[in-house]
Amino acid sequence: MTLVLVIQALAFGDGGVLVLGANVFNMAVVAPFVGYGTYCLARGLVRSDVGRFVGAFVAGWLAVVAAAAACAAQLALSGTIPLAVVLPAMAAVHALIGVGEGLITALALGAIRASRPDLLELARGGTAR
Repeated sequence: MTLVLVIQALAFGDGGVLVLGANVFNMAVVAPFVGYGTYCLARGLVRSDVGRFVGAFVAGWLAVVAAAAACAAQLALSGTIPLAVVLPAMAAVHALIGVGEGLITALALGAIRASRPDLLELARGGTAR
């Protein structure tokens, strides 16, 4: 993720080098923890294949929205823009982007399940099911 963000900053001017640490935190810490936690919660509530795919979709969607909300909070804390302005703007746009991320996540999970279902099981008494 860091390499992708560095390339975006240097080649496309997206984000920028000065905010690289914040971008890495949002996309490589906040998003995965929120996504994984959401997926585990969903799998605990619905223990079926439908629950697995719905959980993957919701986890992918919420991870994107959470990373955007963290970015909005950072912008507000820096004094760049008020939270009441930046949070709704970031959340609304990324809620739409998150739908695509959720679909990609669920489709990727389906492809893994079809080709290598063993990868979805934890070793020795895990609860990945």
